[in-house]
Amino acid sequence: MRISVSTLLIDDMDRGSVLDSCLNHLATPKVSVVLALHVTAVNARYDREFTEALVAADLIYADGNSALLAARAWGARSLERFVTTDLFAEICRQAPLARIAIIGGDPGVALLAAERLRHAGVNVVFATDGFRRDDNFLLQELTASAPNLVLVGLGMPLEANWLARHRDRLPAAMYMTCGGMIRLLADVERRAPKQLQSLKLEWLFRLVKDPKRTYQRYLFGVWNMACLTIGGLLKRIGLGGDERKS
Repeated sequence: MRISVSTLLIDDMDRGSVLDSCLNHLATPKVSVVLALHVTAVNARYDREFTEALVAADLIYADGNSALLAARAWGARSLERFVTTDLFAEICRQAPLARIAIIGGDPGVALLAAERLRHAGVNVVFATDGFRRDDNFLLQELTASAPNLVLVGLGMPLEANWLARHRDRLPAAMYMTCGGMIRLLADVERRAPKQLQSLKLEWLFRLVKDPKRTYQRYLFGVWNMACLTIGGLLKRIGLGGDERKS
């Protein structure tokens, strides 16, 4: 069931349901868009193009704790967090014949990620960085490579907006937004240690490791998550409104 989280939307689904939905989309020869909600998505809650992209998405799941906590305050009951890196790994395990394309990252990073994935036995058919200026040529190349799973890592909300803007021209495939995951796949950035992951402190690891790039994201993220959570609790007792109507 899709629920409103103020101006945002999310599908109230547990991890198993999210994975099953992705595998179903992957097996269906049509365009489907899967969006990950995390702190940068929460921070983009007043971006009208982004909120319209959410409406058009086929699946929206909670990648981050900020989205999870806010959604629970707005009435989510089954929702579980599914980190995109883990979701992608599980999809590759259960659909080993998937033809994968990668769009995003700094110059050279997508190619490095593709090389490492191919070495691991993953069938990567196309890879390019996130700084391409000619969308027409990019879409032609993407169509020619005939993927059925496309990772789009342009940063949120740009990646969601880009997919919504070009949806009518995209070749049939499942498109997953993945943010900075391409850097992890390329091994140019490391994921937080398991202990911090289990404590839900991956954000702290990223903040300490790269404060200049991440401090604003998490500073605004804490504020926006608090506003959404309080707004959801107030709405449930009849004292809040729906910002989508404004």
